[in-house]
Order: sequence, then C-alpha cells, then structure tokens
Amino acid sequence: MKIRIYLAAAICLAFGPKIIAEEEEDTDLGDLGFFSDAKNNLKFGFRLATGPKVHFGNLGTVPFPNPIALPSSGEVDRKYTDGGVIKDSLRITGPQNEADSAGRQTSAPGGVYYVTDTNNVTTGPYLSYTPGQTRYWSYSNASQVVALGNGTGIAMNSYSATSAGAGFDTKSKYSSGVELQVERLLGKLGKHWEVNLVAGLAISTISGNKAGDVQSTLNSVQDIFLLNLQPDQGIPAAGYIAPTFTALTLPDNTVVGSGVETTVPLATVPDATSHRETSTPGAANVNGVWKISGAYYIMRVGPELRAMLTKDISINTSIGFSAAYAGSVYSATESFKATGITDPISVSEDSVASKYFSGYYANMDAQWQLNDRAGVFAGVSYESIGNYSQSVGGRTAKIDLSGTVGVRGGLSIKF
Repeated sequence: MKIRIYLAAAICLAFGPKIIAEEEEDTDLGDLGFFSDAKNNLKFGFRLATGPKVHFGNLGTVPFPNPIALPSSGEVDRKYTDGGVIKDSLRITGPQNEADSAGRQTSAPGGVYYVTDTNNVTTGPYLSYTPGQTRYWSYSNASQVVALGNGTGIAMNSYSATSAGAGFDTKSKYSSGVELQVERLLGKLGKHWEVNLVAGLAISTISGNKAGDVQSTLNSVQDIFLLNLQPDQGIPAAGYIAPTFTALTLPDNTVVGSGVETTVPLATVPDATSHRETSTPGAANVNGVWKISGAYYIMRVGPELRAMLTKDISINTSIGFSAAYAGSVYSATESFKATGITDPISVSEDSVASKYFSGYYANMDAQWQLNDRAGVFAGVSYESIGNYSQSVGGRTAKIDLSGTVGVRGGLSIKF
C-alpha cells in the first residue's frame, strides 16, 4: 500500500495530472499539500511578439571602387571601373631584364632592346622602360578609344552613386524568444485576490530587412591617356591587358613563347585638360538589400494582482518597470550598372551597434494549476522600451521597440 502512495506522489511532483487516490483508511497524501502554501512561483516559457519597426534611410550610396588621383599627382597607379594604368618601372629580373647587376638601365628609353641569355639565345625586341609611359595598363570597351588633341587617347572612367535620401519602412512579422519570471506572494485581499511582486528576464530577436531599388546621384570621373602607337602598330582591341608578347622562332626552330613584345605603351599621366568630374541626380538605379539582425534582453519588475476564479484557475495582471539592452548588426549590399560597364558596381558593408534603455511593460495571463506544484499559463504582453539608431557607410537605420505586443506561455512551478 505504501508503494502505491509513493508512486502517486512521484507522478504529481513530476508535473503529471492530479491523481485521485483510492479512499482507503491508511492512504495519506497530505505531504502533497505542502506546495499549496508556497509563496513563490517560477514561470518559464516562450514569447512571440510583433517585430520591431525599422526605418532604413539615406540609401543608395556606392563609393568609387578606388580613389582616383588627379593628373597633378603625376605618375601613380590609377584603377578605374573600366580599366587601369599602373606606374612602370625597370624590368630587373626574368627573360626581359633591362638592367645591369647594379640595377642601372641598359635599354634606351623610347626605343627597344634585345636580351641574350647564357646559351647565346637572343630574344626581342622588347619595349624599353620610358619615363612618362607605361607598359602595364588595360581597358574594357571600344567606346573608350577617343580622339585627343595630339593623337589617339584611351578614356578611363570610374563611377559611384550618392544617396538622394531614399528610405524604406519595414516591420518583421514576429519576434521570438524565451522568458523567466519569479513571483513572490506579498499578501491576500480576501478569499479571491492576491498581491505579488514579480521580477523577470526575457530575450527576443530583432530582425528587419528590405530589398528594392532607389534612385541616386550618378558620379563619374574621366581621364584620357595618350596612346603611344609604335611604327606598324594599330589600336589594340577592347579587352586589352598589357604587356603583351608573341612567340619567337629561333633559327634552330626553337620557339620562345614570349620572345617578342607587342605592347602598345600608354602615357602614365592623364592629359591635364581631359580630367572631368560629373554628377547627375537620379541617373543611378541602385539595387540593394538592407538587413538588421540582433536581439534585445529585458529585465522586468513590478506588482501583480491575481484573481482566483476557482481553486485551480487564476487571472494575473502585472504592470511595471523594464530595463533593456539591445544589440544588432546592420548589413547593406548595394549595386548599380553604368553605361558601357559589363559588371555591376557594388559594395557590401556592415556595422554593429548596441544601447541600454528603459521603459515599461504590462502582462496579463491565465494560469491553470495542474496540481499542488505545477501549472501552465498563457497570456498577452505589451512592452515599450524606446528606439535607437545605427548607421553603415552613411546609411541609417532606426529600430523602434516602443510598442511591441505579443503572446506568452509556458510552465509554472511553486516552491
């Protein structure tokens, strides 16, 4: 008989349904009533709330892929959206070496040179290093070939987009999380009312994303470089990447793969009068994806009024102070296409922000006591903890947590 009593007690303590013991003279379940007088109640479970409102602002900024030096900067590397011009230097190693053991130039600037190796094999001609010119450059499109006052030039272009202040509002469908709450009985008001002090912790996700197109200001920089065509050389076809070489067949029919240089040299410094910068409002259609992701942590404390509808069912209402910490990552990917450019010009950036703030909350739930110790609860909640902002690359995002409504539920344990 005692075994049956202990088994019944164990099942109740493990959150099982109430057990009605057989009415026998030696049956005593009085020990189970200990928890009915407990003054503390622990609740833990899930929360599902409306997601925060997010306003994305100042969208549509795609910077120049590389800063472009002015012509007055002289011979420096310049990388454009549709090509590049790299400062030249002496070739001091490899099969096209044009320097002696002391690093002095052995080729004649403005001319060509030949190289004879230790096996008495001569290759060339190769273009000599010439200050003001470069053998290392590239361009992409036929439209870049233009007339320059003193000959043929290659126009190099770089593009960027500047925000015109475009923005989007978005709101995630829900914010999920978990919570833990402790209640302490302060006193009773008659037979059906209780006053408690509650304190709790909760974690919820932050998310917001938007994809779309915005109109921005199109910025462009153009420089024109003089093409130094050599005798019997034509304008290289679009998609050109210098230096270029062809094979050389020696008298013994040995083929040297890069035995003759065919590079068309280009001026290293752009024509001073050709430099042009333009900005055209609304000419850049920027496609973007903007995302906010993170979480916020809430601590709540306040009074609770409990109405006992029956012995096992109660309605609980609480309102009080809340303190929160929020942290999020703002990521932005934007791109646009420019005339004559095959691949989109794009940028991807992200930033991290966090903030502490305070506010208030209100909860209402119904609780059903399964037995003297365990119960279940379900209800609604409202929280207002303010808003904060963060930025990335000049873009802004305002995350508004000032009014979230949700549902909550889970288990409760008396102790």
